[in-house]
Amino acid sequence: MRRRRYQKGSLQARRHGKKRVWVVQYWDADGHHRYHTIGRMADLTKSQAQEEQVAFMQTINGGDGEPQEIRPVLVSEFVNQTYLPFQRGKWKGSTKGTSENRIHFHILGDLGNCQLESFSPTGL
Repeated sequence: MRRRRYQKGSLQARRHGKKRVWVVQYWDADGHHRYHTIGRMADLTKSQAQEEQVAFMQTINGGDGEPQEIRPVLVSEFVNQTYLPFQRGKWKGSTKGTSENRIHFHILGDLGNCQLESFSPTGL
């Protein structure tokens, strides 16, 4: 449920074995830190590597730089990625075991595939 942001990436020189290469560091859609190898330093100048970086980051950012249409969040995604991690820090072990089971069985079983923005009391 992380908000997607535009990112430029970080161009860096690294070693891969005995070779020196240009890499771009960036964050993927799941929030993990990743890197992509552009090419060897012997083959590319820094300005060429920066052009390759811009082209690669356009694919990561969703094409032409315009924001992508974001799919609505499902109730199950909200509960599993936001609500439960927050509550786990507050609950004792016994409360955690029973509450998570109830949430998964009663709420996510029936309402897990509903979109969070269309969720309303009348739908219940």
